Amino acid sequence: MSKPKQGWPQIKNLIKNYSNQELIDLIAQLHSLTQINKDFLAGRFLQNDHVLIIERYKAEITKHIAPKEPWKESQKINIKAAKNALTQYQKIVKDQFGLIDLMLHYVECGSNFSVDFGVYESYHISLESIFAKALKLMKQYPNDDIKDFLNRALFILEFTRDKMWEGHYGRMQKIFDELYCS
Repeated sequence: MSKPKQGWPQIKNLIKNYSNQELIDLIAQLHSLTQINKDFLAGRFLQNDHVLIIERYKAEITKHIAPKEPWKESQKINIKAAKNALTQYQKIVKDQFGLIDLMLHYVECGSNFSVDFGVYESYHISLESIFAKALKLMKQYPNDDIKDFLNRALFILEFTRDKMWEGHYGRMQKIFDELYCS
């Protein structure tokens, strides 16, 4: 005989009867459990905390996409973890400009790291994929609102043209041209 499923519907039914103070206490406990919970609550309620949250996620992305000492076992490249940081931020903070900032940061860090250390093709494909996502997200806004982001994207293209291999630059330029030059 299987146990009945325990999930959100059951929890929701139970907390419907909680008092305001009990709900506040529960949220306080959730807040104290993990940094993700703290970021989630700050992102939802404290607009001025977005800058601190972005900085924390930039550090997380950098740690995984461009480790300082990649030859050490404890500092290996981890594309999945870097992309996961983007996904977490997107879920935690409903700030599209912050997400664009993080995506461009991902590509900037990865491009610099690639020049310094050399990387494999799937790494470049990851940079191209995040670049495309950032540009598509930027396309939803008037150019005046995203001027700084467009300048960063153009700088990334210039950097890849001057410092990286032609195949990667060609794909990055094609991504940009398809969205902004057609």
